[in-house]
Amino acid sequence: MEELPHYYTVLFQAVEQAIDALDEKNYGLAKQLLIHGQQDAEEAFLAAEES
Repeated sequence: MEELPHYYTVLFQAVEQAIDALDEKNYGLAKQLLIHGQQDAEEAFLAAEES
């Protein structure tokens, strides 16, 4: 099986955490988790492009 890019796993983990927050009706936390996940994934993508 092909290894997934790091940026994908970073974003996937953020989505999982956001879903958990939504289940708890913590919408503000869910939004923050998605925003940070997007930013972290973008940074990981750019770092992968540089190497």
